[in-house]
Amino acid sequence: MVKYSINTFQLFHQMLIIIISIWSIDATANTIKIPFRYVQSFIIIDAKLEGVLPMSFIFDTGAEQNIIIDRGYTDIFKDIYLKEIDIFGADLNQPIPALLTRALNIQIAESLPVLRQCIVLKEKKINFDAIVGENIHGILTGSIFKDYIIEINYRKSFILLHKYDSRISLKKFTKHKIKITKNKPYIDCRIQMPNMEFKTLSLLLDSGAALSSILYSNADSSVMIPQNVIPSNLGSGLGGLIHGVAGRIKKFCIDSIYCIDDLVIHFQTVETDYIQNESKLKQGIIGNQILEKFLILIDYKNEYVYLKADKEFATEPKYDKSGLFITKGGTDLSKFYVSNVMPNSPAADQGIMVGDEIISLNTIPKLFLSLQKIQNILAKKPSKSVKIKLKRGKKLIKTQFTLRNLI
Repeated sequence: MVKYSINTFQLFHQMLIIIISIWSIDATANTIKIPFRYVQSFIIIDAKLEGVLPMSFIFDTGAEQNIIIDRGYTDIFKDIYLKEIDIFGADLNQPIPALLTRALNIQIAESLPVLRQCIVLKEKKINFDAIVGENIHGILTGSIFKDYIIEINYRKSFILLHKYDSRISLKKFTKHKIKITKNKPYIDCRIQMPNMEFKTLSLLLDSGAALSSILYSNADSSVMIPQNVIPSNLGSGLGGLIHGVAGRIKKFCIDSIYCIDDLVIHFQTVETDYIQNESKLKQGIIGNQILEKFLILIDYKNEYVYLKADKEFATEPKYDKSGLFITKGGTDLSKFYVSNVMPNSPAADQGIMVGDEIISLNTIPKLFLSLQKIQNILAKKPSKSVKIKLKRGKKLIKTQFTLRNLI
């Protein structure tokens, strides 16, 4: 066991700097604006660790702790670790060895220094870079800003932090009670499964989930997996890739007010003691593909969320109609690879294989593609034809397929 110690003078000096900096910001404005990049349905915030080391974080209201996924970035600092701990990843199955740090200076977007402890993974278990398409160094919990009312504007890609004594216009917003437990916000939703009555479930407001919603199929007896489902990649958690199935439900309502009909959502089955305890708090999550349809204000202190729906709220989120799951790779993340092919899908019917490199899509060279552009092409209306050029080893392959609804 490695022993760690704290440099008391250094920590006091940093705390003094942070306190002075925060006081200076608060003294000049009632709001603080934090720009973000909305990439692959993830909110990406830039920050400087200890005020000097540039890093990019996923902003995750569904996370309990701030997490750094590669200890190579923290080992360079002196006396940083306090103790060894175990944490659970999003698959909820396996404990992950990690290190708890002292309070670190996380200077956000050059304007907001925050002093918070972080959890550092002892081994890098997941490669967010391949999924997001850019370098990701960790996760920032939404509660890092809990001393403010947090406004998330997906359309304009910024977060506003409002002082509690500032005036905020709530015109056209609806007010909803939430429950804050372990730094995470939960809201009641009404779900109607096929051929069943409405059921109220507690769902986590999760800005770290790049999908519509996940229901835990064994968390409540009323959560029944539909008959017609397809295999689904639910994303990547700290424990690795998360698998489940996707299917349609009859109606999805947030607090009985905002409803979407015939929605494609995801189902995950996890059988551990941990999930049994978690199911008392939540029976699933709401991800960014639904949350992005709102202007959102989160009040951690008084446990309320305020929602203002956009004009496209009732429309179904776009989803893949090809059967392909694409990630980025290469030393500079300049290549696109097929990471998964759904059986009996348009892509599978044309013999596309895991490991194939995309050279062009609809005659667009890879130099001018991004993961988002690829997903937009693969999520177009059924009957659209897609031309694809692939590299398999030294062989170049040209083919095409027709998009279709997979569910």
